[in-house]
Amino acid sequence: MPAAAPGKNFDLSHWKLQLPDANTTEISSANLGLGYTSQYFYTDTDGAMTFWAPTTGGTTANSSYPRSELREMLDPSNSKVNWGWQGTHTMKLSGKTVQLPSSGKIIVAQIHGIMDDGTNAPPLVKAVFQDGQLDMQVKQNSDGTGSDVHNYFTGIKLGDLYNMEIRVTDGVAYVTMNGDTRSVDFVGKDAGWKNLKYYFKAGNYVQDNTSTGGSAIAKLYSLSVSHSNLEHHHHHH
Repeated sequence: MPAAAPGKNFDLSHWKLQLPDANTTEISSANLGLGYTSQYFYTDTDGAMTFWAPTTGGTTANSSYPRSELREMLDPSNSKVNWGWQGTHTMKLSGKTVQLPSSGKIIVAQIHGIMDDGTNAPPLVKAVFQDGQLDMQVKQNSDGTGSDVHNYFTGIKLGDLYNMEIRVTDGVAYVTMNGDTRSVDFVGKDAGWKNLKYYFKAGNYVQDNTSTGGSAIAKLYSLSVSHSNLEHHHHHH
């Protein structure tokens, strides 16, 4: 429903929203459910959950780029509760990127690593959109050094609808774009990944911070997450 806030159209009960305002404000899942909306996060006329981020926006502690981005919260009240490499963890989304910054690049989805104590760790998967392709990058080293495995899905232009699935099953990352799947055995490449926990992200993480970079807009038409083998109970609605 175009008239309703994103949190009324989508189940955001296990997400919080990170904003690119000066204070990098976070909006809780409860407030998303109550109908939070702003210039950064709104329902477009086509019903899409829409993320807007200017390149001049505020940035979080471990980044130099702004974001209007959802962060998965297994426990909506505790960001230190996350999932491990074992079992099956799946995020499915359909979306479009409709505006890019000067750099021509944004990240529309991620699996991010985190230490048990809540300390930042490297991203495992980054879905990088550029006009003409989506590159699902999988990091090889759990300490964040070295290169990514690049999984290029071509022929996806600005404004094109894409259907994406990012899944971890027992230490293997599977990335699917419009039905085409690639896999990377990340635990096989570096057993250090076993020591981290993970969470999904989706939205608009702008890969540009220049004063003349403009802004970017990403849209989501569907978003769902499922987990098996969680070490703690997880209520689904």
